[in-house]
Amino acid sequence: MLSDEELQEQLAQAERDLMTARSKYTIRQNIVSQVLTTDPILKSLHASPQTLTSLERRLPPLIQERDTLSMLHIHLSKQLQTTHAAIAKHEQENIEMMAKNKALASRMLDLAKDVKIEKVEEVRDARMRSQLEKLEGDVSNARKEWRIWKSVVGGIIAGSGVDWAADTKLLEVVMDEEDEIR
Repeated sequence: MLSDEELQEQLAQAERDLMTARSKYTIRQNIVSQVLTTDPILKSLHASPQTLTSLERRLPPLIQERDTLSMLHIHLSKQLQTTHAAIAKHEQENIEMMAKNKALASRMLDLAKDVKIEKVEEVRDARMRSQLEKLEGDVSNARKEWRIWKSVVGGIIAGSGVDWAADTKLLEVVMDEEDEIR
């Protein structure tokens, strides 16, 4: 009968033997796989055409096509990466321009409020009254246009796939208040 220490030692040795056998088997399988894969390719590229089988003769055009497709894939991946970077840059510029436009619109409205001392109806000069009414209509139209563009940009951002909820500026654009410009 074996003691616990001898049993543990034999168990550890069996585990080491198993790991050694498994690694040898895995290495042997990888070598066989690589030889089976690369040998026909090497033969088709470097052997004389008379010694090749029909299957080995059909490999060079396929290898060339694979290489061409790999290069094309690399090129398209680089273009896609460049395009994504440009889109991100333009989205950031668009957000900055919208913030600037919002600040200018607010400033314009503040100035209009400061200048507007009398109500339009109280102005006696007909020419001046018509100009003020036209300006009020222009301001109203500018507000509507601002709201439309703001909604369009928010929709584009929300539908773009960009993680707008994680970016505070994008979140502010998408989840804006309806009456932010008065």
